[in-house]
Formats: sequence, structure tokens, C-alpha cells
Amino acid sequence: MFGKKLDNQNIFIMNRNIKPFTDLIKQRTGLAIEKLCKDTVNEKINDLMQLIHLDSDAEYLQLLINDENEFLKFLNMLTINETYFFREDEYIKIFANHLIPELLEQRNNTRKIRILSAGCSTGEEPYSLALALMEKFGPAYYNFFSITGIDIDNDAINIAKKGIYREKAFRTTDLYFKKSYFEKTDNKEYKINDYINKNVKFMTFNLLSDTYPDVLQNMDIIFYRNVSIYFEKDIQKKIFIKLSDILNPNGYLIVSSTETLTHSFDNILSLIKINDFFLFYKGKKVPENQSLTDSALSLLKQSTAAQETVKIKPENTGDLFDEALLWAKKKEYNKALDIIKKIIINTPDCIQGYMLHAGILINLNKFENAKEICLNILQSDTLSMEPYLLLGIIAKLENDFEHALKRFREALYINSYTWVSYFYMAEIYQKQEKFDLALQKYNNVIKLLEQKHFDNHGLTFFPFSFSEENLMHMCQYNIKQLEQLL
Repeated sequence: MFGKKLDNQNIFIMNRNIKPFTDLIKQRTGLAIEKLCKDTVNEKINDLMQLIHLDSDAEYLQLLINDENEFLKFLNMLTINETYFFREDEYIKIFANHLIPELLEQRNNTRKIRILSAGCSTGEEPYSLALALMEKFGPAYYNFFSITGIDIDNDAINIAKKGIYREKAFRTTDLYFKKSYFEKTDNKEYKINDYINKNVKFMTFNLLSDTYPDVLQNMDIIFYRNVSIYFEKDIQKKIFIKLSDILNPNGYLIVSSTETLTHSFDNILSLIKINDFFLFYKGKKVPENQSLTDSALSLLKQSTAAQETVKIKPENTGDLFDEALLWAKKKEYNKALDIIKKIIINTPDCIQGYMLHAGILINLNKFENAKEICLNILQSDTLSMEPYLLLGIIAKLENDFEHALKRFREALYINSYTWVSYFYMAEIYQKQEKFDLALQKYNNVIKLLEQKHFDNHGLTFFPFSFSEENLMHMCQYNIKQLEQLL
């Protein structure tokens, strides 16, 4: 027995070993439930055991192993279904205004364009896609498109099929959509119109399944947002491969801007950029990175006094960079810039040199010059993370908060471990009094620090005035303040 009753009210000892339970879920679904608070998992186990009048953890674990229905009840209690209509609507706009028109041009008239919402939770995402298409194409939507939503949580799928939602589900939705496509119920909830409901299909499905049924094959667009964060890296890639396999040639896979999908997956699908947002494409990869543009080098020449170029050996570049970085840390910026100039003139593709140069310029409040360097790098390599991060920092310093948030999201897409993005986003949301979002981002920072990612900030040179310990305390203090406000 792992836990036992404390009194007649069926309260259980919370100090149980939850690993056998979380291991079972990971084995069957790939979900890393151990990332949840241990007390939360304990509480859910207690609730379910009380419902079936069990006081032995060993007996309950055996029941979960042998009874699929009980296992699904357990899983449904632990999975998080936090979603709402038109979440991250920038991607929905790209979907409706760019991807769909392109696919319609290529479309074979004998079939519909097939759209999948993978990990659809309670259905807000696939219904949002349907509403976007209805707005753009009217009744023709029924003839041209097929939308399917899948999720491992059977309870969530049942809610999606009913299409009845509370006010919270519309927190970022234009009032027009609620008035046009929903009817208010006696329970002060909102039911989506039947003609929309009947044309979005839902099914319970485990993304880790060995085989995907025919109904999930040959998709043209797959939305897979805010799902992979619950999987370990190996499971993420396994599911990513499965989804790419069911995607048609020239199809698109769309993930959230903050999920852990980095360069290691780029050999499966091509990572492309549309309207400053990243998505995956099943087709020819983007061209290989080209050399940095001449304007970046020209800018560097103008920023320091002209001097004769001394040819350096490639093996000395690293030593010179270390020397330049040392001068920068001592705030001897002119000495650092003199060395950087030598490095870049003789090694034009030294990205680190450009990034060090941009970081120094930010510290000198020469924001326009720093911006130009970052934008030039992105012209030749859209997957270089640090330029997005530095552009976000510049925008934040200039109080251009919306642009800063956009740049930090782009940086997180390239490397979701860069806590700097989360931290600055939290500060911005706090200033904007978006306290729930600020709380979320501070919690993200703490998780990354707990996972030993302090050094993974992604910056070549941008001095911090705080230590890892101070950063942790700062985030914890802000979280307490935000929780009180909420």
C-alpha cells in the first residue's frame, strides 16, 4: 500500500510515490504528467480512489493497468484543457488569408481541403477555423473544406461535440462572432449554431498510436498548437514524424510560437516564415543560408575609425573574439569594437562577432545601428535566434511593447529554453496589467531555472545585473504579487 486512510472522511496521506502512476501515463500516451505539481496529482488520485471506494494505491494502480475506462477517467482528470476561441489568432489569419487561397489554387476539384486540429481539447480551435472559413467563403465552406478535431481526453471531445461554452471561452473573441454564430442557453452558456457544429467532426485519439486511421490521412493543414509542451523530447519528435506522415505534399503543420520544435526537426519538414510567423511546410526546403549582406559589413566599417586591415589566421578568430568579449564585459567598448572590426572584415560570416557588436551598440544606446545589424543577419538566416531576442530587447527599451512581444515569441520559437524571452514578456504583461499572462510567463522562467537553463539565455553579450538566485527570488516575489491581484 502506497497511501492509506487517515480518518472516516476518506482523506489520504499525500506523501505517496506518484511515479508508478505518471510512468503508466507516459508509457501509454507519452504525456509527461510528472511536470504537474505533485500535490495536484495526489489530490486527483485521492478523488478518484474515493469515488470507487479504494484505499490501496497498489490496488488502484492495478485497476488502471487492467481497466481502460478507469485509465481514461484518471487521464482526463489530469490533462489540462486550457483553451479559448481564436487563441493566437495571428495563425488563424495566416491560415485563412494565405494558406487556404494557396491550397485552393492547387486543389484537385474531386476532393475537399482537409484540416486537422490535433489536441483540440474542448473544440474551440477547430470551431475557430470553421468560423474563419465561413466568414471568408460563406456557404461554399461546406463544399470545399473538411475539419476534424482529435484529442486523447474523451470528456473534452464530448464537450466539443455538444459545442456549448461558458463566457470564459470567448475572452479574446470579437463580440461579432459570439452574436453571429452562437445562441445563448438558459444556463447563460453559448451553443454554437447547428450548421457549424454538424460540419466539424470530433474523435478521441491518442497521437502516440502506432497507426492512424484512414479518416486522419491525407491532411492539407494540421494545427498542433500548445500540445507538444506536455511531451518529452523523444515523444515530441515521434509524434511530429507521425503528423508529417499524414500531411499531404505542399501541406502545412502549424505549432504554437512557444513550443519546443527546433532545428533538429527541420530535416522532416521545412521551417518557413510567413508574415513574421513560423510554420512547417512539407515541400522543398528554404534555400541554404547565404552570406551576410554587404550593408552589415558596411555599417561595421562606419561605426569605428578607419584603420588598416590586418589579415588574421582563421584559428586566431576564437582568441580574438574572447578578447573582444572580455573588453566588452569591462565596458571598454571602443577596444572591443576595434577587435570585432578585425574579426568581421577577415571572417565575414562570424555571426558571433555581429551579435557581440549589436549587444555593445545596445549598451551604448545606439539602437538603430543595432537593429540594422540584427535585421541584416535575419535576411540571410531567418532561424538565427539571437537577432529576434535583441530586437525584442530594443523594442522593450523603446516602450514599443507589442513589437517586443512579437520578437520574443519569434525567439522562443527558435529556442524555447531562452528564459530571457519569458522574463521580458512577463515584465511587459505586468506593465500592461495583463496579470494572468504575466503570471504564466514568470512561472515559465522558474521552470526553466529549475531545469538548469540559466546559462541558456541565448545572448552573446548583454550583461545581467542579477544572479540566477536573485532571478528566481524576483520571479517568485512577482508571482505572489500577481496571485494576490488575481
